[in-house]
Amino acid sequence: MMCGNLLDQHFQELQKEKKATLSEEDRLEESKRQNYNMDIYTRMRAYGEALSDNKSKYTVREGARKFDQLWGNKMMAALAPNADQKDFKSPFPAPDPSERLPYDEKALLDALGAVCVTLNKMQEGGLIGHWEISVPEDDYGNVVTIAVDDDISIGAQVLAREQNQPLGGSAVVALVRSAMNDRAKISYNLDTFFIDPSTTKQELYNPTQLLVSISDLGLA
Repeated sequence: MMCGNLLDQHFQELQKEKKATLSEEDRLEESKRQNYNMDIYTRMRAYGEALSDNKSKYTVREGARKFDQLWGNKMMAALAPNADQKDFKSPFPAPDPSERLPYDEKALLDALGAVCVTLNKMQEGGLIGHWEISVPEDDYGNVVTIAVDDDISIGAQVLAREQNQPLGGSAVVALVRSAMNDRAKISYNLDTFFIDPSTTKQELYNPTQLLVSISDLGLA
């Protein structure tokens, strides 16, 4: 319990410097965001501790993936039950259709369509800001990049990673895992990055963007 209290204190201290520079209205909004992040972090930490109790690292890792997948399934069932490739939207050009791909392209686009619809609903609800999905041409269709601005829970996600928690607390990652596993049914590798587009200086680093990279499609 003492360790948990210290982590909670550390989480709150991470927010103090940011709040000191805000207007009163922004402070109220930031306070709501901080409380939401604190709730997400403590819940995920508690679930993660339950997953980790006397279990091997492999079992914990698989349990975390199943947790994310179940979470993502529930989101898609509620927000995008009938979505498919017609709902996929990207500001970037699609890869060359003449390229042979090591996976079912329709299945991938159906899954990404469900991701698009769900992200739209999350944006409308204020959980995330602007988002984009791209399948870069120069990666021959083997990489999908999902960039999400202003994810309301990014503070909890950053702290969970710093503390090496098994559950990251990202609804976006849970959504993507579920879409790839259950709708696309394509093998892949997934990596996540926290980005501060405003600076490259570590001392000013305050991430506001979540980047999800899905690579090795059909090859992993």
